[in-house]
This record gives sequence, C-alpha cells and structure tokens, in this order.
Amino acid sequence: PIHETWLSVQNSTLNRLYDPLLLGRLRNNVERFVPGEDKSTMYDLFTDVRQTVWSEMANSQNVNSYRRQLQLLHLKRRTQIYLSESSVFPTEARTLAANDLDILEGSAKGAITSGSLDGMSQAHYKEVVRQIEAAKNAQKEYSRM
Repeated sequence: PIHETWLSVQNSTLNRLYDPLLLGRLRNNVERFVPGEDKSTMYDLFTDVRQTVWSEMANSQNVNSYRRQLQLLHLKRRTQIYLSESSVFPTEARTLAANDLDILEGSAKGAITSGSLDGMSQAHYKEVVRQIEAAKNAQKEYSRM
C-alpha cells in the first residue's frame, strides 16, 4: 500500500509543522530577536510550506497522485486551523490559515481555467475549490477570541 505509506509520512510531517505548541513558540520567538536579525516567523512557515506543497498549481501543471494526497492533506490541516477554537491555535495561525485558503482558492480557479491540465488534475482542483468554499461557509466561532 504505497499511497497509504506515503500518506502516513506526509501526515506525520504536517502534524509536526503545525503543532499548536510549535506555532505558539514561533509567535513568541519573534519578540526575542533583535532588530535586523534573521528570524523564522509563523508567516514564513505558512508561506514556504504552501508554496512548496502547491507548486504545480502555481505553474498550472498536472499533479500526480502522491502530490494530490499531500495537497488535500495540507488543505485539511489549513481548514482545521481556520475553523478551530481560539484556545487551540494562536490567533495568528488562524489568520494565516484563512489567508492561505484565499490564496489557494484563487490559484485553483486560475489553474482550472488555464487549459493546460489533464482531467484528473482539473477534477482535483475543482475539489479543492469545493472544500475551501465549504470551509468558508462553515460557522466560524469568533465569540471566544
């Protein structure tokens, strides 16, 4: 079961990258750096991982089955962060997840209409758009901020 094995590795990696404690540390570490010093921020993490995981979409390229499952797993993690209660993830993480959903939705729509994708990749990106729209239509809890 090669796809299941890869899915397990991909899931483990994303779980570590987006662990609420790690994200909290990234938020807190920003204040510990002196001005002008190189630092890795939560924004950097979200941006770098999004650009890496979704590189085919940025270039309107076909997506193989391993990358499709990684992209859907990444999307699921973004949605979980976006819809989470404020006590689970830092507020900045929820904001960045919402930003990523907006970026991914626009890019997926652009890739679908590019005319350069095979049928499976088009169907994949259509599913991405459906999932993002469903997340945005879900009841997001703002009362506990």
